[in-house]
Amino acid sequence: MTTDAPETTETRFSILNNPSYLYQVYSSYMLEYKNNLNTDEFFNPELLKKSLNILVRKYYKPVAGWFQAHDDDIDVVYYSDKFNDPPISTQVLDIDYKTLSRHVHNNNIDLLIPATLSAAITYEDNDIPMILVKATYLKSNEAMVLGVSYHHSLMDGTAFWTFMANWSALCKQLHGKSDLTEFDLPHPPTFEFPNVSHLRNPSKTFEHSEYVLVDADKCVMKFQPGTEKIVVT
Repeated sequence: MTTDAPETTETRFSILNNPSYLYQVYSSYMLEYKNNLNTDEFFNPELLKKSLNILVRKYYKPVAGWFQAHDDDIDVVYYSDKFNDPPISTQVLDIDYKTLSRHVHNNNIDLLIPATLSAAITYEDNDIPMILVKATYLKSNEAMVLGVSYHHSLMDGTAFWTFMANWSALCKQLHGKSDLTEFDLPHPPTFEFPNVSHLRNPSKTFEHSEYVLVDADKCVMKFQPGTEKIVVT
């Protein structure tokens, strides 16, 4: 007796309902973690990769999909049995913790952020990664840096940090329990996609400074070296 394979299903969402699609760029962050407990397998790369793949396939399915431009519309298309898993690269540096922190402080994107090509969605290029990750480890195992770039048309900053919190929780639950199939996420998966719910609910208002006209003379800021303060000049 043979059992037929389940039929592939396709889901398609238009991102034109989301104002973020105007920003066809990658937003990037560096997250530095110090190995204070001197853990041997600090941020195990295989666990990072497995947990991220599970997260996008199970809870953030459009992140495991593909952009597709057609006519005057832009869709994200994903399938039940085919996944555009986020690429993860790793590197090991023979430097000390202070030097690594200096690279983070100086925003050394060439060293710590995954390399990306153009984020522009075109008719020809459908293989744009939604999220890219670069894990940088120290040979001394003192610390690591997680560099993450995400396509801004999928989520804003708040949704991104929700995504990262859920990834962290899933990763912790998988640690030592690799056969888990159900997970307890601290936040409902959301990335304001494909519908921007707060724009459809007049009882909710959100301020986005990028959409507000301001007087440039009143917005001059100056960073004071040696402090963490930014003051109005």
